[in-house]
Amino acid sequence: MARRILHPEPILVGLSFGGMMSIEIARQIPVRQVVLISSVKGRQEMPPYYNGFARKVLHRLPDRLLFTNRRFIVQLFMQCGSEAERRLLDDYLGKKDLRYMRWALNAILQWNNDWTPPGVVHIHGTSDRPFPRRYVAPTHTIINGGHFMIMNRAEEISYILEKSLM
Repeated sequence: MARRILHPEPILVGLSFGGMMSIEIARQIPVRQVVLISSVKGRQEMPPYYNGFARKVLHRLPDRLLFTNRRFIVQLFMQCGSEAERRLLDDYLGKKDLRYMRWALNAILQWNNDWTPPGVVHIHGTSDRPFPRRYVAPTHTIINGGHFMIMNRAEEISYILEKSLM
């Protein structure tokens, strides 16, 4: 992915797992800034239940058990507030690329980063479930923002981005 970025000093914006990927790209190429939304900067911000035990158990579960009936857990974690958000989530859940999902889950659980790009902007909600706020040290906090706050708190996030990227 980093090789496909042609801009000499891009600003990388990553949401959730995309934030982790943005940090890894910033490790490989010069960037002007990294913005994380509903994400973590490294292993130290991961909740304890993403530990070695979870990694071992999840590796052993078959895809059909782990991903096929995931609607309840995904809806719980994403905290959709409106019908439009639920439809967007249903569209996402309709995608059945289990190979990608297994890869992404493993990448998250195995990520062992301890480097943070300089000047990172980190926007996080106090009600985020996949990455609870009590484990995260963001630069900006959205009160009652959940993991899906990019959709239902867009104005606040846009304001922070506008001020941070000037």
